[in-house]
Amino acid sequence: LFRYGVSPNKLFDYMFSGKPVIYAVDSGTINVVDTAKCGVSVEAENAEAIVSGLLKLYGMSARERFQIGENGKRHILTNFTYDKLAQAYTQFL
Repeated sequence: LFRYGVSPNKLFDYMFSGKPVIYAVDSGTINVVDTAKCGVSVEAENAEAIVSGLLKLYGMSARERFQIGENGKRHILTNFTYDKLAQAYTQFL
């Protein structure tokens, strides 16, 4: 599974919340946080990288953080609602 990317159980919930995400997962070539421009991706299992990601978000304006959070929510609503997933599955079959 990790060879094709990973979809951590709660990631889409975090994105849907409209808050910026710090993504510290080794997910191969698939990184939905980067694709959606909804947060900061950092090296997995690296405490210093996570702190750096937090500081990057902290250094942004409230408006920038709001926009990043909205990017994630919009990405979920555009691509990952049940009707969108069902439509993609039907087209696949």
